[in-house]
Amino acid sequence: MCDPETLSQILGTEVGGLAPFGYELNVQLVVSSTLFKQKYIYLNPGRNDATICISGEDFKSVMLGNKARIL
Repeated sequence: MCDPETLSQILGTEVGGLAPFGYELNVQLVVSSTLFKQKYIYLNPGRNDATICISGEDFKSVMLGNKARIL
C-alpha cells in the first residue's frame, strides 16, 4: 500500500485504478487462490471508468504467467 502520489509516480495510475496485471515494473502481486474458483472475476483494468470480466481459470493462467504470489 502507498499514498496516492507514490502510486501515480511508480505505476502511473490513480487510486482505484490499480490493475492486477500489465505492469513492466517489478511489482509483487499477492493473489488469493479462492479467486481461481470463481466462475467470473471483475477487475479494474487500470482506470476508474472501465471493468474487465475474466473467468477464474483464465485469471489463474494470467497470474501464474506473471509469477504472482498465490496464497
